[in-house]
Amino acid sequence: VAYLLESGVDPHSILGVTVANTAAGEMRTRVEELIGGRYHLPWIHTFHSTAARMLRSHIGYLGGSYSSSYSILDDGDSREVIARAMKELDIPTDEINPGICSAIISRAKDDLVGPDQFREKYASRLDSFLFEIVDRVYRKYQEHLEKSNALDFADLIRLTIKLLHENLEILNYYRERFKYILIDEYQDINHGQYVFAKTLAEGS
Repeated sequence: VAYLLESGVDPHSILGVTVANTAAGEMRTRVEELIGGRYHLPWIHTFHSTAARMLRSHIGYLGGSYSSSYSILDDGDSREVIARAMKELDIPTDEINPGICSAIISRAKDDLVGPDQFREKYASRLDSFLFEIVDRVYRKYQEHLEKSNALDFADLIRLTIKLLHENLEILNYYRERFKYILIDEYQDINHGQYVFAKTLAEGS
């Protein structure tokens, strides 16, 4: 990043992304030390923070009930909503732990599989008993999120990709803006994060 800036690249055209908050903070600190205030700091954030910034500006383009004032659920909040969904569906939590449902739903979202595609994509990947439960819980859980104008962490990436793929003007705006995309700890990214970066980079 420092080399690009010293070479005359506009900070506005650089995107640095990583997986963890601590890594993103360290990246920003190192860049700030190297550039010594001579240039504006480019976007250097986690994948989720980058996606959240995009969604704050454009989520209305997705339609539905989401607005830019959406809240972001942490893992604990997400499990609570899943437990509530299970209770409404009369699924005993001693029969299946909400944490198991949460992990499977999060993995599906990381694979960019929404509730409407879950049956097609995951039926062969899970025990039939577990699959039928998670399929029902996923749908109810997502209904709760949309009614509450809330997103979980996996939604940030999944919905940003959906936004970019369905809105060419927005996609082109970010492709034209970010000419340099630098990914820290590339080996740790999941499928959704890969597709997010690839979607932006294809126009660079």
